[in-house]
Amino acid sequence: MDAIWWLAQPSHILALAVLLAALLGGLGWRTGASGLAGFVAVALAAVAVLPIHAWIATPLESRAAVPDPLPEAVDGILVLGGAVEWRVAAARDQLALDAAGERVLAGAALARRYPGAQLAFTGLYADALPHDLGTEPDARSLLWGPEFDGARFLGEARSTYEDALVALERLDPGPNETWLLVTSALHMPRAVGVFATLGWSVVPYPVDYRTDGAYRWGLRGDVAAELAAIDRAVRDWGASRRNGRSRSTNDPGGSCADRVDAASTPRRRRAPSAPTGAGSSIDVPSPGDGRRARQRRPTPSSQPCKAPRSISASAICTALSAAPLRI
Repeated sequence: MDAIWWLAQPSHILALAVLLAALLGGLGWRTGASGLAGFVAVALAAVAVLPIHAWIATPLESRAAVPDPLPEAVDGILVLGGAVEWRVAAARDQLALDAAGERVLAGAALARRYPGAQLAFTGLYADALPHDLGTEPDARSLLWGPEFDGARFLGEARSTYEDALVALERLDPGPNETWLLVTSALHMPRAVGVFATLGWSVVPYPVDYRTDGAYRWGLRGDVAAELAAIDRAVRDWGASRRNGRSRSTNDPGGSCADRVDAASTPRRRRAPSAPTGAGSSIDVPSPGDGRRARQRRPTPSSQPCKAPRSISASAICTALSAAPLRI
């Protein structure tokens, strides 16, 4: 399935068509080569004129919105990776944010709003940014402050599925805790779906919008950038569709679920529609207490992450079936 969606990206289809046209031309089949060349030309013209990216990306970005009003109390803020160019940061010894840098900025802003919440970043090790995302600045610091006090960095994750699995194991959210999930709006449907597959209901906080909701026709100067944007939208759309099918597939009786201890399957995650507000049972620290002390289970980096025993058998089996998703 991953190979299918890899091939389905428009730039890959066009590249394969160009290679095939060259091969057919070399073999003397000029009709086939001319047909493929015409297909590539028409496709590039469509990318340059039609709002293809908006057609695909706008519905995805519109699925989740920033909660308004925000929850009165928040236990944690989870910022998904993909916003820091860590290789550039390591080489230049300075913070380097990429096009999704709003993820980091939103995480910092939310941590200031909720000083008692646990701030966590996936896909990033603490030592990757020695000058930034800390409490005290130095000559090279660009982003620092008290909101990063106690921040956790989960660098092991390398995909959306691993983001959810590692965060679930390392952060160990409680049954009634409210966690804000910060990621790009285009990526949010896929991310929320993966977290739901593992039994963790999060509150989406989308950022990094790439569309304005309008569908404009007209000549676009940078066809390569437009094609790259369409690739990303197709990839996220395909992953969202795949994850939706995984969650909706019923596990037939007597299969994987029968091999999981049913006695340990009471679901402890909060329903996604249950808002956090006045009267909630969430423990909110009083001002001056600083970040709430949270007991964690030590997880050696060499030990594989496992879903908590509180997740239902069907959720575990669905998660295992979704494991190849590494987009």
